[in-house]
Amino acid sequence: MDIELNFIGVCVVDWHSSYRFYTEILGMHSELDPDLGIWASLGGGWNAYRAGSKSLIVELFDGGRPAGGGRRWGHKQGIRPGIQVDDLEAVVVAARARGVPFTGEVEETDWGQRIEFSAPEGIRWTLSHIPGRPSSPDLFKPHIGLLEIKAQDLAEQEAFYCDLMGMHLESENQTQVILGQGDGKP
Repeated sequence: MDIELNFIGVCVVDWHSSYRFYTEILGMHSELDPDLGIWASLGGGWNAYRAGSKSLIVELFDGGRPAGGGRRWGHKQGIRPGIQVDDLEAVVVAARARGVPFTGEVEETDWGQRIEFSAPEGIRWTLSHIPGRPSSPDLFKPHIGLLEIKAQDLAEQEAFYCDLMGMHLESENQTQVILGQGDGKP
């Protein structure tokens, strides 16, 4: 099976605040009049996708529920999406200047660098730089870099994504498995 990860849908409580965050503060492209107020296609967008772009599409949907106070990665959030950029340091500097609320500093990992930020609806995201993976120079039409999934049974999840979804094992240790979609993909 050849899968391609490039779409993330987010249900938000305050659609207009979230729309402003993703477009004005993060700087994502929008194909929509913001007065609609119930749905938006951000980032690469569906028109770019149909034209062959592999950039990330973020859809905002109205009608989400409040996350409750103190949400953190892994606590009531089983998936943490990541956006891949060419120059992480430059994008972080520009994003901080626009008010992006980062939750820490750039972290070095076995596979690259990342830093976490929180969106208005409480979802934690990462910005990352993973050498050799598709990336973008900014967040206007971003590329998905990684998608982290919390799992109770790591072996079972690895088998599912490798055997049934066609992903490939890239590295593993006792607490994490890194799977890929193949060369040139997230």
